[in-house]
Amino acid sequence: MAEISVADVLHKLGHAAIWVSGSRTGTVSRPVPIDAPAAAGGISFCTASADNARAMIADSHAQLVLCRSDTDAAAIDAGDKTIVGVEHPRQCFIRLMSELFVPPPSQRIDPSAVVHPSAKLDPGISVGPLAYVGACEIGPGTTIHGRAYVADGSVIGRNVVVHPGAVIGADGYGFERNEDGALERFPHFGKVVIEDDVEIGANSCIDRGTLGDTVIGRGTKVDNLVHIAHNVQIGSHTVVTAASMVAGSAVIGDFSWIAPASAINNKVAVGSRAIVGIGSVVVRDVMDDDFVAGVPARKVRRNES
Repeated sequence: MAEISVADVLHKLGHAAIWVSGSRTGTVSRPVPIDAPAAAGGISFCTASADNARAMIADSHAQLVLCRSDTDAAAIDAGDKTIVGVEHPRQCFIRLMSELFVPPPSQRIDPSAVVHPSAKLDPGISVGPLAYVGACEIGPGTTIHGRAYVADGSVIGRNVVVHPGAVIGADGYGFERNEDGALERFPHFGKVVIEDDVEIGANSCIDRGTLGDTVIGRGTKVDNLVHIAHNVQIGSHTVVTAASMVAGSAVIGDFSWIAPASAINNKVAVGSRAIVGIGSVVVRDVMDDDFVAGVPARKVRRNES
C-alpha cells in the first residue's frame, strides 16, 4: 500500500475532524486494529468513551487514531501519534479506507468468464474468473466475482457486488403433487431484480420468481450462505445475515435486520425497522419496529434504535 501523509489524511477528513491532537506530520500506509502490536504507519479508530478510550489510544501503536469527539483530548498523551476527534469514528474510518486503500473495480471481463452474447452489460462492470453471466441486464459499477452465476433474465442495478459462488436467478423450489402423489415442477417465468448498491454474499442463492419477480431493494446487504426463495420481496437498506433462509413469497420491509441462522416462513411479512433475533423461526407476521426472537419467534420488545 502507498504511503499517505498525515496532512493529506487530515485534508481529506476536512470538517469531519472536530479536533486534532499530537503530531501533524508522518505518514500512514495501512489500516490496523487499535490494539495491533506492530502498527507502524497504521491508521485505526476507537469508538470507546471516557477512560477506556484514553487508555486504548495511549497503548495503541497506530500512527493515526480516529476517536469520538467527546473524548477529552487534553487527557490523552498523544506523543508522536495523531489523534483526531470526529463525530462517528467507525463511519469516518470506513470512508477513509474506501478512498485511500480499497482499489477500484477492474472494469474488465476476465477471459475465463462466460457471458451470453445477448447480455446487456454496462462497460463499467467487472466480471471475475469463471463467472457465468446469462442474457441479463447489469448496470454500471457492478462487480460479479469469480464463479458467481447470474441466470438469464436477471436485472442487476448500479454498484452491486455479487461475491464468489453466489447464484442469482436459478429456479425456485416449486412443486405440486399430482393424482399419483408424484411431484411436478412449477415452471418459473419470473426473474430476479437486484436494485442499486446491493451486496450479495458468497455462496448465497436468490431464486427467480414463479410468475412475478424476486426483488432485493436498494442498499440491502445479503451475507454469505443465505437462501432467498422465489417471489420474496426485500425492501431497502435491510440486512440479511449468514445462513438465514427466507422462504417463498415472504416480504421484508426497509431498514430491518435478520440475524444469523434465522428462518422466515413462506408468505410471512416482516415489517420495516424490525429485528429478527439470531436463530429465530418466524412463522407469523412481524410488525414495523418489533424485535422478535425464539422458536417460534415471539415479540421481545419494540426496536427503539
